[in-house]
Amino acid sequence: MFTEILEPYKQEKSNENLAFVIENPKFELLALAWTKIPKKFKTPPPNADLEKLWECVEFDFVDLERATNQPLLWVINMFDLLRRHNLIYPDGTMAPAVVGIMRGRILQKLNMFKGELK
Repeated sequence: MFTEILEPYKQEKSNENLAFVIENPKFELLALAWTKIPKKFKTPPPNADLEKLWECVEFDFVDLERATNQPLLWVINMFDLLRRHNLIYPDGTMAPAVVGIMRGRILQKLNMFKGELK
């Protein structure tokens, strides 16, 4: 059920929300931590929308606090920002564009490291 509801959001190609992640690597870390922490999922009600799906996910913000090494209030506020801008999803995934940004940064760093080895 989550997959069907989330599919249109995951296909969205708008890029303006990516500025949050591009300009602040801490947001990348928070989005990545979201994919790794334990979550419990309740069955969504019939005709659930994205907001209803978020209500069906149980997790502990303290797990995100520990994973990011950021203050709890920062984690709560920035998580809400990522959520509202569809950069993370209630199924524990990140927007494909966020994944792309992270992969690009990793490849860039790996290439810099390779250059240092020559």
